[in-house]
Amino acid sequence: MSSAPEKKPNAPAPQAPTPAPKPAAQPAAQSAAKQSAVPAAPPKPTIPPEYQELQKKVAEVLKGLNPTFEPSRGYLDVVVAKEHLVEAARRLKEMGFDHVISVGAIDYIAKKQFKVMYHLTSYLNEDLSKYVVALSTYIERDSPHVPSLTGIWLSAEFHEREEYEMFGIIFDGHPDLRPLLLTPAVAALRPLRKDFVVKEESDDIETDYEAYLATKWW
Repeated sequence: MSSAPEKKPNAPAPQAPTPAPKPAAQPAAQSAAKQSAVPAAPPKPTIPPEYQELQKKVAEVLKGLNPTFEPSRGYLDVVVAKEHLVEAARRLKEMGFDHVISVGAIDYIAKKQFKVMYHLTSYLNEDLSKYVVALSTYIERDSPHVPSLTGIWLSAEFHEREEYEMFGIIFDGHPDLRPLLLTPAVAALRPLRKDFVVKEESDDIETDYEAYLATKWW
């Protein structure tokens, strides 16, 4: 007599995978804030901390000339009226600022003004050599005259010529006020003024080289 076949135990039913936990919902205000977040604006320039003590000394040296200090980054910007520019330069040189490293200009076309800046430092005074002071003044854009400071700092000579050719600023008393790098025709366009219109290069620039050679005194 045959025996009944042995029954195999039933295999366990496959289980459904456990769903991954859902991330916690963020508050609506926090989510909206992240979506609308924009990079913070860079901080406005101020008087650099390392220049604050120097500012007091410069203010004392320029006492009586009504200097004002404008915010800047990496240097001290002291502004005087045009009529005080030469005297301020003389006092700052006596203080120890013996060299002009550059002369710059900013065209404030809406205000009809130029800001002229002499960036000063020292080669001979070790304490002052780590600083840069901008001696600045504002002049009228329609009559851009300013006293030359070549009589105070000879190192300003070529820098003033560059601002003359780029902006048309006239440095009264300059010993040799003519274009430094540009041909006279190009310099007459005042290419760094904000109302200068950039045009395509043409043969006019090259053919005017003869006029440039005619102005050379060497």
